[in-house]
Amino acid sequence: MLSINRLVLLAVLSLLVYVLSAPVPDAAGAALARAIAVTERDGVAMRKPQFDDNFEELIARIFDDGDVDEEEDDDEEHGFDFAIWQLEEREFHEDIEARAVKKAVPKPVEKPAPKPKPAPKPAPKKTASRPLTRRQLQSPLLLVQEKERAKHFTKGDAPRKLSVEIQGKTFQLTKSSSQGNNAVVYRDAAGDFAKSPLSGTLAKEAAFTQEASVGQLKAHGDDARTSTEWMITTAAKGKVLNQTPAFITAKAAGKENCQMLAATAAGLAVAKAKSVFNAASTKGIVHGDLNAGNIFFDDDVTQVLTLIDWGSASKKASFPNLVANGQASTSFNALC
Repeated sequence: MLSINRLVLLAVLSLLVYVLSAPVPDAAGAALARAIAVTERDGVAMRKPQFDDNFEELIARIFDDGDVDEEEDDDEEHGFDFAIWQLEEREFHEDIEARAVKKAVPKPVEKPAPKPKPAPKPAPKKTASRPLTRRQLQSPLLLVQEKERAKHFTKGDAPRKLSVEIQGKTFQLTKSSSQGNNAVVYRDAAGDFAKSPLSGTLAKEAAFTQEASVGQLKAHGDDARTSTEWMITTAAKGKVLNQTPAFITAKAAGKENCQMLAATAAGLAVAKAKSVFNAASTKGIVHGDLNAGNIFFDDDVTQVLTLIDWGSASKKASFPNLVANGQASTSFNALC
């Protein structure tokens, strides 16, 4: 009688022989070939089952009724272990094949979304040059920054006569015999003064003139026909110091008398400038250029009637007494 262990071993070996001897379908064979190729490529050699040369002898001994010695029992255990190893080997290669197929499928590459293009910046708007508005002329706090005009006259090419239109008003101008250092000077039909800058702009002077000397500014702006800037002011009341009867008499009397009158005129000029600085309507405005040509007196040189040329004016917190006295004294003493 066969022992139970021999029967179990015989059943396992019979099943193994059946499985290994069964024909492999074409699809499975192809898959097995690919698995072999993959494993060989990865450095893993496919191990083929190697049957013991004594396999047939082992089978014959199983059916033999005689006893089997310890060596034969060892062979049987070895054969059983070998069958288990064959099953594990097959499962291992099936797993290798499945991984190879999964690895062969390429993953789709996701392209990054294109970045939106920035919107083009709008071109800066060009603004045409315009004359000062009434509101700008009413306060130096609204001064327009210095700017270059499209065109400037020179003293040589300025025409003797011309007609300009400023702020809707037409002025017939005649070139003056007395010219300034920074502008071409004209007189209009009413005898008032008009000037056009040789460079830069008259915007600041026009604004301070409007505020500090009420009624003196007649018009300011650009003439479209000549593309030049103009400021027109009323003629100053009074006379400059060296044209007054009092100065002419004092100078004839001698240098000492002339210098005494010059000192009086300087004091009057500084006092007038200081009164403008302290006035409620013009608080803080400093004339800045107290020379003899900008100050107009009465005939006896007892008061200042007009201060002109506010081109050097500025706003300050305190009145500069030392500077103002120095300007006026130097300028008036030079006449003696």
